[in-house]
Amino acid sequence: MTNFNDLGFFTRYTPQGDNPHNVAFFKNEREQDFYAITKSNPDGDAFFLADKDGHIRGGSHDLSSLAPDSLRVIAVTGGVKLLAAWQTWAASGDY
Repeated sequence: MTNFNDLGFFTRYTPQGDNPHNVAFFKNEREQDFYAITKSNPDGDAFFLADKDGHIRGGSHDLSSLAPDSLRVIAVTGGVKLLAAWQTWAASGDY
């Protein structure tokens, strides 16, 4: 069974304090920090980035490898085949 979990639409923000390595920080509309969410290990074996129009713009098995700047993050449980299909399509350049 495939389950989808919308983790939110993320935008860039600047946290208080120093940022000597110029790390990009993101939070969703619920004010949740993206990196805090990645540390909580949300359910999902595939993660997708979608733009405001619902087009998939990125995907990975590793949530922490994504940078959701002005993108929605969707966690998918049972999504390994879906991610593989999307990666094959994206690599083909037929879009």
